[in-house]
Amino acid sequence: FYGSIMATGLFVSVEPDYIVPMETTAEMSYEGHWHLPNMKAQETWAIMPSGEYGEVAVLDIACEVDHEDLQGMISSTSWNCVFDTPDVRPISENEKHGTPCSGVIAANTGNGVGAKSISNNHLKVQFLHIGYGSTAGGSFMTSDTICTRAINKAMDNPKCVAVSMSWGGGNTYPIFSNALNTARTTARGGKGIPFFASSGNQFSSDFNQNPAAYPAV
Repeated sequence: FYGSIMATGLFVSVEPDYIVPMETTAEMSYEGHWHLPNMKAQETWAIMPSGEYGEVAVLDIACEVDHEDLQGMISSTSWNCVFDTPDVRPISENEKHGTPCSGVIAANTGNGVGAKSISNNHLKVQFLHIGYGSTAGGSFMTSDTICTRAINKAMDNPKCVAVSMSWGGGNTYPIFSNALNTARTTARGGKGIPFFASSGNQFSSDFNQNPAAYPAV
């Protein structure tokens, strides 16, 4: 068969297309998640109280709240801070960065779908949509007022235990920075909310990307 196909002169090469069986379950094993063993996640899960523990506010651009692995894991306190509406779903193909960022934190673990989350079903995501005009390259626009509105939403949420911001750049946000300082010291009845932000993709320890460079973060 190979000889007859190649003799036609129409093909450079012919190779068999092997059928490779997939895993029997969609959700990978704990060891199959590179980050979980490195973070000693299982050790943390063992000492966490049973049931829902809290919510993490994710400031990003849109979230596919209907994703099969996020069912029941997106808080009703989520808000579109760009348009001041409750709908945080993407309006274009480029507005999906918030979906994996939410999944890393709160993907439904143990449902046989997708991936395990670092919270092991102890956290939900309060998704706060802060971006618009997203491009295929990942950039988007936001504003001081929009970001500050998001922090106020996080502060108003008594279940919010942390804020995640997987974005940044060289812009300055004076009002937003003040809001971070306020939330860091006064939220949760004075306990404060811890803030985490991306320091960039340049592998540099000397960074000046905001909001990561702000003192409250």
